[in-house]
Amino acid sequence: SSSSSSSGIIIIIIIIIIVVVIIIKIIITITAFASEDGQSARQLEFLYACNNNYGTRAEILANLGHSIPAFHNSYPAAVRSYFCGALRSLVSLSPQGTAPDGFRHMEMLTAGTMVIMPDREDLRVIYAGLPVIFAQFPLTPTCESLMAAVRERAAQAAPFAYERLTLRWWLEYVQAEARAGAAEHPATIPIKASPATPMLSLPVLIHSRPANSQFSEGR
Repeated sequence: SSSSSSSGIIIIIIIIIIVVVIIIKIIITITAFASEDGQSARQLEFLYACNNNYGTRAEILANLGHSIPAFHNSYPAAVRSYFCGALRSLVSLSPQGTAPDGFRHMEMLTAGTMVIMPDREDLRVIYAGLPVIFAQFPLTPTCESLMAAVRERAAQAAPFAYERLTLRWWLEYVQAEARAGAAEHPATIPIKASPATPMLSLPVLIHSRPANSQFSEGR
């Protein structure tokens, strides 16, 4: 009887130890996240960069390292750190990767930063009305020239057209372009109908998108 009582006490003690360890781990995790968030909120940055050395990026990053004091490239970064860095920055760097356009442009814009991206006609169409600074790369700015560019761009928009970052805006834009194209070029191409669908026709559209547009990027 005494041995079973001792075994029961030992089991209870082990359970208590396990529970305490779990609670301590939870507290440490919560404290770490709170500390990181607090630090992110306090450490506001002027220029954020998280870029690998692909293509011309190595030269761009090297130039910035020489022209801007305390410039830091955050690459590589975990997903959480990547977006936290953008959220606490005023300006973000988004140079060309494998193609001029890419996910980073949109990611930085949705984080609320003013984005420095390549100066191209197609990108000017896509990002018209948004807080974007179009620049010729390789870039060799100073803090003063960057701040002047930010002030100049901010003065040009009232307000910025953030609705262009939504899927709904682009669907409506494409539909409007398609209707305009169909009205201007009414010729049609017949499409063979399946037994369950009526005969359809596809408008022959001539779209204004530049022939050299590419919509992918290697990050």
